[in-house]
Amino acid sequence: MYSQLQPFSRPELTELIGKRIDVLCSFDIDIRKGTKELRWCQGKVLEIVESARDPTVKVKWDSQLDAHGYEEETITNQKLLPSRWRKDREDGWRMDVEIDIESETDSISEEEGDGSEDGSDTEKSDDDMSDN
Repeated sequence: MYSQLQPFSRPELTELIGKRIDVLCSFDIDIRKGTKELRWCQGKVLEIVESARDPTVKVKWDSQLDAHGYEEETITNQKLLPSRWRKDREDGWRMDVEIDIESETDSISEEEGDGSEDGSDTEKSDDDMSDN
């Protein structure tokens, strides 16, 4: 896996074909109480829906094993309004960025560990020398 930053500017629909996106979707958590929850959903853009009035793409959504009714992959049309690009609200959307968190964490830990150990050993050596 690799680390990649979220693009600042919104990609054109044609650039999305074959790419993965995240869309902030509303899920019914408790239908009786009317409780809803927003959740980022991931999928791959298959094609542009030319006949749609708004900017729309066909997406193959990943399964969500912890969401009742979404345990299987599905394919649906999704509006990608320019005003919702990188927004944390319903129907907000962004690119699905691949990050290897373990690798990132390991690199940071190793760098921090190396620096603090070297500094501690040097300080002990200096203190030991000044006491003698």
